[in-house]
Amino acid sequence: MGNSAPHLATEVLSAFVDGETTVVESEAVRRHIAVCASCAEVLEELRGVDEVLASPATLSCDSVLPLLSAELDGELESDIAPLV
Repeated sequence: MGNSAPHLATEVLSAFVDGETTVVESEAVRRHIAVCASCAEVLEELRGVDEVLASPATLSCDSVLPLLSAELDGELESDIAPLV
């Protein structure tokens, strides 16, 4: 099944993923991605990005210990210290 409509803008797909589109816009996106594999692929990539951004950062204890030790010893730069 071909699709003669132009591809949706990445901004529109991103807004859809973030739940920022109206009901009418959301339905239009759903109809479009049903026939446009390229836009459906971009949409899945954007969903993957959102999943990564929503996940907490994972640091092993071994990687954090030197930073924590440096913070306790007052050895961290002032712009890094608030992050520890």
